This record gives sequence, C-alpha cells and structure tokens, in this order.
Amino acid sequence: MYFMSRIRRVYGQANPLLIVSDQYISIGNAIRNELPNATHGLCYYHLQNNLKHYGKAVVELYRQAAFAYEKSNFTRAMNALKVMKRAAYDKLMGIGPKKWARSMCHMPVRRYSFMTSNAAEAFNARLLWARRLPICSMLEAIRLVIEKWFSERLRAAQQSEEPLSAEAGKMVAIEVQKSHQYTAQRLSGRKYKVQTGDRSFKVDLEKKKCECRAFQLDQLPCSHSIAAISEAGDTIAEYVHAYYTNEFLIDSYSGEVNNLPPRHQWLIPEYLAESVVLPLIVTGQSGRPKEGRHRGGGEGSNTQADASSSIRRRKPKKCSICHEEGHSKRTCAGRATEPRE
Repeated sequence: MYFMSRIRRVYGQANPLLIVSDQYISIGNAIRNELPNATHGLCYYHLQNNLKHYGKAVVELYRQAAFAYEKSNFTRAMNALKVMKRAAYDKLMGIGPKKWARSMCHMPVRRYSFMTSNAAEAFNARLLWARRLPICSMLEAIRLVIEKWFSERLRAAQQSEEPLSAEAGKMVAIEVQKSHQYTAQRLSGRKYKVQTGDRSFKVDLEKKKCECRAFQLDQLPCSHSIAAISEAGDTIAEYVHAYYTNEFLIDSYSGEVNNLPPRHQWLIPEYLAESVVLPLIVTGQSGRPKEGRHRGGGEGSNTQADASSSIRRRKPKKCSICHEEGHSKRTCAGRATEPRE
C-alpha cells in the first residue's frame, strides 16, 4: 500500500497506466485501493509456470493467445485449449484475458511488449548485494546504481546518429526483413493492400493502422505497413511513435539523480530530531537467510546451487534393508525377516 501510494504521489492518477506484476493478492489489493484508474496486468512468465504441469502443448496455446494481436487468433488458440485441456482453459478465463492477453479486444490499454515483469526482476537481481547493507547504505547503493545507469544510457544515446533508439532499431530491422517477401498495391489515397502469400492485409498509412493490429497496438510499423511505406516511398521513421526515437531516449535520461548531502547539512524537523526510533524485534529463523525472492511453482532456480539442492530434495528415499526406492526401512516388507543380533 505504501509503495503504490508513492507511485500515485509521483505520477498522479495517470490514465492510461499499466502495472505488470505477478499474481500476489496484496499487489492487486494495493493497486485497486491506491491507483483505481490503473490497469493491472499479470506477468506472462509467472502465469506460464502455473500451467507447465498441463504439458508443453497447453503452454504453447497459452502463448499464442497471450501474444495474439488479432481477436481471431486469440479465439482460435483458446478454442483449441478448451478442447485439449478444459481445466487450463477455465483457469485462464477465470483470471480474465484482460489480465494477461495483449490483444486490445481484451486489454483496455496498450501493453506494447511488456508481457513480463523482467525489468523489475533484473533490477532486483542487480541490487541483491545491497540488501545486506544497513538501510541508509542500501539506499545510497541503489542511488549510485541508478546514477551510473542514467549516465551510461545518456552517453550511448547522445553518441548514436540513428533516429530510433537501439532497441527500436532492432525491432524494425526484423520487420523490414519480413516485408521483403510481401508485395504492396495502392488502393486509394494512403490505403494499400499487402499480399503475404496466403493472406492479404489492408494498411492505412494516414491513420497508421493495419489489419493485423500490430501497427496501432505497438505504435511501431509492422512488416505489412513497412511494405506499404516502401511502396509509397516514405521513410519508416515518419510512422514511428516518438516513444521509440533516440531524441525521446535522450530526454528520458537527461534527468539529474540528486546526491545525498553530507550529514551536517541535513535539515531535520524538530519533531523527528527529538523522536526515538527503536529497532524492530525480529525473531531469527533457523538456517541460512534467504537472499532471493520466493519462487512460485514451476519456476526455475537462479543459481546452480539452488538447482542442485532442489534435485536433492526431490531424490526418492532408498530403503537400507532391501535397497529399493520409495520407502524406508521402517515400512519395508522384508523387515520381519531381518536377522536380529
């Protein structure tokens, strides 16, 4: 609740606003209470791990439905899933497609390529070492990492001569390669028909729309629209949203990460200076303290040590009398015939 209240304080009740997280109930409750106008999307990867026990075919159909741009492709994948594994279908529909599907027929806001919470996971992994520090030192370590990232990304963006950011350039390059196999024909005005072999797509360059819906959802030209753009003799950069430009990237990382002033310069309110804050009474738990986050069912391990310990935990028991697996000597059938000393 406190974290979401800080988000609201910084960004306000921004609309549209999408927050992608795992399926923890506390996160959903905090979003509903503090940011009621926000859309809460679930991480594709975490939800996929809850379906792995149904088999790879079920996971593949879920992937097709989740990443589909067109409603027809979503419906086709979900109908196949309903026939193959009704329990998995009911689970996904019970959660609601607006929580995990990219198609704007279900998701009320643009999800772009943010299908997972990998950005938060990567940030957490980068700062894992800082969590062992005292609170003030930990906050300063986080500030230094953010300051370094801002400096590196700003320098890289300023040195680039391309109109698009590096990541957007890679995405466009993939679509350009696909478009070489298509043929575009002008219909009227700025409208084109793009033939892909077994199917044709109508592209409206003036409205920046394509029948595949990727153009208007990602606000980045798809392969069909690029074929039309090439036929029209225009440049791709004209049809890319400002969000993907290098200029926007420079502006994003031009902000200053404020330094923490020396302690003698701190302006502490009188009511805080006179207060006494005692440390929490924490009951120590047995065993080595856990460093990583708690993982859901089906998720992999971060380290080789975690993986090996997981394997050891799954190793079946072996009887010391008959040397068979699956039981111990106390329940062994041959225990009655064991000679006594």
